[in-house]
Amino acid sequence: MILLVMLHEEENRLSFFVDPNWRNAANQADQQEVGPLIRDFITYADFNPRALFKRLCGLNFGPLVTAAVDNVAADPSSVLARFPDFVELRQGTTGREC
Repeated sequence: MILLVMLHEEENRLSFFVDPNWRNAANQADQQEVGPLIRDFITYADFNPRALFKRLCGLNFGPLVTAAVDNVAADPSSVLARFPDFVELRQGTTGREC
């Protein structure tokens, strides 16, 4: 299951998009780990987006594993078109998304 899409934009900014229904496919233990971890990603992205992007491209932590890394510099919207229900996460996100 793909639950998070991360885009690294030219101006050294990371954008995160999450499946708002990811909890329906995750067990309770994974939910307790993944939600806070995603919130940490968003916070850390403000301080060092390049380093975070590099680390997440090779992520293998518990239930989270990076499945694919693509260069979509020409048209990042083509990636998001494949995930129309995903919502963008921003700093301060605390609700159901995470």
